[in-house]
Amino acid sequence: MKRLMTLLLALVMLLGMTSFAEDEARPVVTALIATSQLPAETNTILTELCERTGIDFRPTMVENTSYSQKYNTLAAAGTLPDIVAFSGYSQAMELIEHGVLLPLNDLLEEYGQEIIANHGSLLYDNLAVVDGKVYGLINGGGRYNMLMVRQDWLDALGLDVPTTTDEFLEVLRAFTFDDPDGDGEADTLGYAATMQFMATMTCVLSAYGVPYGRPVQADGQVVPYFMHPNYLQAIEFFRTMYQEGLMEPDFITIPNMSCLEKLWNGTYGFYYGDPIGTTNNWFPGRYTEDPKPVMTYTTIENEEGVGCVVKPVYENFIGITSSCKNPEAAMQLLNYITSVEGNQLTYAGIEGVHWAWKEEGSGIVYLDKYADSTAHRDDGGYMYWPCLRMGGMERQILTPVTQYGYALAEEHLLDDAYIFTRPEVDKDITFDSDAMLASLIVSEGDYEAEYKAFIDEYLTNGGSTWIEEATEIYAAEN
Repeated sequence: MKRLMTLLLALVMLLGMTSFAEDEARPVVTALIATSQLPAETNTILTELCERTGIDFRPTMVENTSYSQKYNTLAAAGTLPDIVAFSGYSQAMELIEHGVLLPLNDLLEEYGQEIIANHGSLLYDNLAVVDGKVYGLINGGGRYNMLMVRQDWLDALGLDVPTTTDEFLEVLRAFTFDDPDGDGEADTLGYAATMQFMATMTCVLSAYGVPYGRPVQADGQVVPYFMHPNYLQAIEFFRTMYQEGLMEPDFITIPNMSCLEKLWNGTYGFYYGDPIGTTNNWFPGRYTEDPKPVMTYTTIENEEGVGCVVKPVYENFIGITSSCKNPEAAMQLLNYITSVEGNQLTYAGIEGVHWAWKEEGSGIVYLDKYADSTAHRDDGGYMYWPCLRMGGMERQILTPVTQYGYALAEEHLLDDAYIFTRPEVDKDITFDSDAMLASLIVSEGDYEAEYKAFIDEYLTNGGSTWIEEATEIYAAEN
């Protein structure tokens, strides 16, 4: 028995030493991560991430509001972690100019093939690239507002999904006047619109190539979106909808929630918003019709083939600091997180432990205690950059029609002249472009003359200076 116990003790010590040696052999990678809920310091998903990558990943987790303070403290002490997040043009340029960030090109070529394949041209076409050197990886897959159309109403009326402004107008009239829900009542409207949620107002602008809220290039200058050459064409379409009663008549004053309730109650045939709400999260609880509505998505272009979807702006990034002792391991870690497998792990956890597919590609169910989001996050769920991958698991678990909406948007993105630095004069300009839009839609006078007066007012009260500064900023940033 003594000999047996001695042998077992020696075996345990040997295994412990081997495990210790393996841990010591793993490269250490540190990071600073902001989150809305702090996970347990030791959790299943972090442990699994380390096992799968062979990297001793040691993230410092802080609440979102504490990130800047923690970062500044670490930077002042000269102890920045290997991986940090940053955002905005000014911060990106400051970090790059002060040598805080490593250029990632060589690391990407050697260890970042998943990132290269997934991010595509966006890898080299963003604000964290200087002289062809990549200093940041986009963190955030991008979300789009898309035009939802009631497919069941189209089917009931024998209509096709509209893709042009002329077809759009034809369907709007049919949805408003031809009883698409078949109840014999005049209780439907073509288009949901509210100034309290301006996304609903941007569809028509987008159909004419006008990217709401984004600067555009015109005659060699960078100008605000409401000076786009097609802006008045969009106004004319709005006026037709308003005058014919094809859109929400109280669009100026109706609260967003009231507009949504009319959508959920089956009043509107078109709605422009984020698909993740419209055809995903609002089913089945929000919609009151029985049977539930059947929807699809479309993009609208004008007669010249101009139009579609305002593209997302990527201003949030992840970089590797120049003080990193194991930059190869840091890139390998980020590359794994960007892979399909790594994205699933960091988003939802371990399949069979934390979650399971309902049906492949049509959603998941969280298992046992992890159905509670607090317990899921405590065990590391959604804690370690699930958004690093474009179109990752977040997209995979959406309904097929929602996935289609996003995919369609990505094929029809508008150009703009976005600038990341705010012109100095911007803080002094009080011009209200939303109020101008509403005024022009409901005007009973000469709306073209009224538009010219609005623009003259804008240019006189700082707009001309804004255009000069914006044009200079755009040239410098690009």
